Amino acid sequence: MTGVFPNPLEWMRWLVDAQKAQIDVTRSMVDAGTAMLDPGKAEEAGRRLEEAGKQALDAAEALARAQIEWLKHWRC
Repeated sequence: MTGVFPNPLEWMRWLVDAQKAQIDVTRSMVDAGTAMLDPGKAEEAGRRLEEAGKQALDAAEALARAQIEWLKHWRC
């Protein structure tokens, strides 16, 4: 974010991105669980889970920043 108050559409995009990241993490968790049945796939599933987790954290941080800006705007 640039410090400029985001418009509601942009804020909603951030919310959707955060939700998509949560879905990706859930998919990766399912893949990792399935990979436990095939040890040859466990390493790849672990990498996917780690990457999805990083994306989810990035999206959650962006959403939190957007929410803070939103609250600052409406509190004034």
